[in-house]
Formats: sequence, C-alpha cells, structure tokens
Amino acid sequence: MFKDYKWGDKFKVSKISYEDGIQDYKFGDNTADTIYINQNNMYIVDEEQIKNIYNKIKDFEIYSFEGETIIDPSYDIGDLLIIEGKKVIYQGESEYAGKFKANIKSKIQAKTEQESMQTKQTNSNKIKRVQSEINQIDGKIKQLVQENAEHEEKITQVEQDVDGITQKVENIVDTTRSVSGLKTIKLEKCIKGYLIKLRILGNNAVFKRLYPANDLYPSDVLYPLGDSRIIVTDAENNSKMYELRVPDVLRANEEVQDEYILENNFAKIIRRVNKDGTTKETPEEEAIGKYTIYVAQGDNTITIQNYNASIEAVFVQQNAYTDQFATKVEMTSAIQQSAEQVQSKVNKTLKDNYSTTQEMESTITQTAEEINTEVKKKVGENEIISKINQSAEAVTIQASKISLNGKVLNLADNMSIKSNNFNVDSKGNMTCSNATITGGSFYVDSNNDDNIIAIHNVSNGMSQVLVYADSTGGGITLGGSSANDIVIRGGTDRHITCRGYMEATAYNYVSDAKLKKKIKLYEENALNIINKAKIYDYIFVENGRKEFGMVIGENYDYPEEIVDKNEDVYTINAYRMSSVMWKAIQELSKKVNILEKRLEKYENG
Repeated sequence: MFKDYKWGDKFKVSKISYEDGIQDYKFGDNTADTIYINQNNMYIVDEEQIKNIYNKIKDFEIYSFEGETIIDPSYDIGDLLIIEGKKVIYQGESEYAGKFKANIKSKIQAKTEQESMQTKQTNSNKIKRVQSEINQIDGKIKQLVQENAEHEEKITQVEQDVDGITQKVENIVDTTRSVSGLKTIKLEKCIKGYLIKLRILGNNAVFKRLYPANDLYPSDVLYPLGDSRIIVTDAENNSKMYELRVPDVLRANEEVQDEYILENNFAKIIRRVNKDGTTKETPEEEAIGKYTIYVAQGDNTITIQNYNASIEAVFVQQNAYTDQFATKVEMTSAIQQSAEQVQSKVNKTLKDNYSTTQEMESTITQTAEEINTEVKKKVGENEIISKINQSAEAVTIQASKISLNGKVLNLADNMSIKSNNFNVDSKGNMTCSNATITGGSFYVDSNNDDNIIAIHNVSNGMSQVLVYADSTGGGITLGGSSANDIVIRGGTDRHITCRGYMEATAYNYVSDAKLKKKIKLYEENALNIINKAKIYDYIFVENGRKEFGMVIGENYDYPEEIVDKNEDVYTINAYRMSSVMWKAIQELSKKVNILEKRLEKYENG
C-alpha cells in the first residue's frame, strides 16, 4: 500500500526516568532506551506513578518510519500501527482526495537528543517543584507549587473537596548569612544589632600566652601576645575592640580542634585536645558567660588582632522583607472557603535567636450574617488585639486606640453614645465622669426654664455648682443649698448670697444716680434706728464660730429698717446699715455743733 517508504531507528524501553531538581525517580536499566518524563508534568506526584508507567511500557518496541499510503479515516494521531509486523506510532498529516491519504512521519528521537532533554540536578540557587494530586475515592484535589532557594522557601498550595476550598501561600526567609576566613572576615549589608554567632578554631597558636624569659628584652620588633582580642570595624572606619576572655590557647591535632563559640550572646570554649596534643575522650565545655558583640548598619569587618586563625561569623543581613533585627521571617496567607463561610488570614512572624519573637496576624471572616475582622500583634507574652464585628443590627469596634481622621464626622439623627463613663442620649443630653476644656469658650444655649449646667455631689445628692436659667434671667449657685452656699442670681432679682464669711480688699456699691429714680431725702431719725438695736454674743450653729452682732428674730431687738429676707433666711442690708450709720453721724455732728455753740456762749459769760 506504500509507494515510497523508509524505516528508521528502533526504540525499545528499558528505563523510565523523572527528575525535577527535588525528586529523582528511576526504574529499569540502561540495556536499551530511556523514556524521560517531562519535569513540567504537574500530574507527577510520587514515585509510585513512575513505577506504574515503567511496568506498563517496559520492553515496548517501536520504529521510526516515513511513507505515504491510503489509510482508514478511523485512525487517529497517536494510534499504534503495525507495518510489516513492526509497531509504528501514527504521526503526520492526512488529506482527502476521494480517499484518505496519509503522510506518516513517525520519527523517534536520536540518543543524543534524548539525553539533552534530561533534567539534571545542578547547584542552581532556585529549585522548583509542581505537584498535583487527585484523590477520587475521598473526592479531593491538591495542587502544590514550591520554590526553594538557598535562603528562601516559597510554597503555594490549593486543596479542594466537596465541602470547600483552602488556599495557602507561604514564604519563609532566612535573613542570616555566614562568612568565614582566616584572621579577617567581611560582613556585608548588616542590620544594626548583635552578632548571631562567632566561631574561632584552634591551631595551637591562637590566643597563646607569652611569658617573659631571662633572655627576652624589649625591642622595636617585639610585640606582646597573650590576649584574645578582636576588632570590629564599620563602613565609617569606626573600630571597637572586644576581649573574648579566652583563658588559654586553642589547640588542635590532626583529628580535632578546640573552638571558641559565641552564640545567642553566650560564649563558651569546647576543649577537644589535651595539653600534650592527644584527643580528649570526651569534649569539655568551658562556659565564659554572657557576652555580646555588636555590628553597625552596613558593611563590617572582624579581625583577630594578634593571631592568624580560622574565623566564622553569622549575622543578620539587610533584606527586602524587614528592616528589623530578625533572623528568620515567616509570612503566610490563607483563604478558606465553604458554603457557609469565607475566611482570609495573613500572618508575619519575626524570629530572633535571642530576643522576643514578634507575631503579627490579620483575619477577615465573612458569613451571611456577619463580617469579623481582627488584627493582633504579639511580642513575647504581651498581645494587642483590635476587632471589628459587623452584623445587620450593629457594628462593634474593640481596640485600645481608635482614630478617626477627617474634617467632618456626620452622625445620624437620634444617635446615642453609651459607655460606663461617657453617654450622650438621642436628645443630646451628655453624661461624663470628667471633662477638661483647655481653651476657647464654653457656650450653652437652652430654650426652656430647666437647669442647664449642674455639678452634682453624688454622696449628698446636692448640686455643688449650678448654672441655671429661669423666667427672671439666670443664676449660679455654688455649694448647693447648705448654710455655706454662695448664690449668684440675675434677672430682676439680682443678688449674691454667701452663707459664710467673705473677704475682699474692697466692696463697691452701685450708687449712680442714673440707675435710680424717685430720689428724695431720707427723713427717718438714724440715731433712733441705731439705739433700738442691741448687740449680742452668739455662736454660729454650722461651724461653731463665736461672734457678736445683731440677731434678727422674735424676742430680739433689731432695726427692721435694714433687714432683708432672702428665701427663708433674714439678712442685714450692709448698704442700708452703712447709710444709717452715716446719717447718724451727721445727726450727732449737728448736735455737737449746737453743744459747742452753747459751751462757747457759756464760757463768754
């Protein structure tokens, strides 16, 4: 049936291979040809799958083939054809010209081409992995994308079943870097903070003490040793010396080495070599104690001052995720979705090998009935949380601090504010435990006759300071209604009442003629008014104070002309009293003048 045709290479399966840089699955041998599974095949999950493929197609033989022939139209690309007893995979093109004519080009890749497709493990900084798993029995689908670098791991994971979908994205970053060298090492792009780790290896010379000898004399080329100093120098060439407090030389032999270790701000020495050079049966630790070495922001160098030895340091390097001193950064976001609920969560954790771990997390949970948001920060045992709960009926905000930024805050009509110490009802009536006005003015406007400002003493139920408005005007009451009240009133009944004693440098009475009308001379005899009053000793009931003066009441002699009645208490009008005394002085002065004239006339005979 073929006019022209050509046979090519034979291909026999003896091995199946799959490599993605992380997983390496191989079955079979190299006696024949190998099938390499594409590393981007997302359906490869585990080794068992590769094994099943191998068991299915091992020893399978096919041939390369090229030719044209009339073909059955029911054949599809990829079908297995038997030509002259040999298996050929149907590949190529077909056309219809009265009959279906096929141009078959089934070409098997050459050995060199096959090997070039192989994914080999390398020393690349990034290793990627894609995995998909379908569990029909449990009704679950799981997909995983992973990328590993030297200091960073990223994972994206999606899980799905009949109840919901869960998505998770995770990024773990190791912010520490390690550098080693001989005598001097350079630490690049440091974050300001302490050194995570310092390690110095013994060599029988480092930190060896120098002892004086009889034939040892000072010279220009003789330098004393015997210290354990290192020098830390920053990018600005500022240096600081640290004495590591190593008491004896760090030794070494062909098998092991002593070492100085500073880790998490604690220093120690591990002794593995005896003084005679032999290896100790069991390493011995010498605790030096708490010790901290600091590095500045940017590049730093560490140098052993007087010795050459292997030195290694671990530090925190500047990175794209944080400017804080953290040795490890973990970031996770997750979304969980079901028919009843959607929840999203973002977490960031800053871990420090020595100090307190910081964890920050925000969560949004949504249902048909409500939405909840939560943000929390935890530093050690201390935790700060803010929450917002929203339902159709109410919105609840819980936080240690709430800030509202804006030029205008609009509140709905008939809105009330309620708390233990501050309340405003729908009519605008406010109750609070304390108030401080630091400047400006305080203005109260009322359209009724009720008291509008009152400072109330809860213990005795009395208004200690009362500012009120009534039909006569307004007023202020200080001290409540007790005997020590000070009352200031306005309107037609203008007066000040003090039920105690008052002190002042002067008392001024309003006496301008323009404020008065129906003015006429007072013709009453002032001396008679004065003479009909008696002075008494007495004690005030309220405070026990002893005093003397006039007493107003039954069975007591007092001048009614100078008496006022304020509410239920009789008072003496001081202005009238002084006026009566003034007139009395005038009357006495007139009598004195008359008597002086009589005396003069008598003396003159």
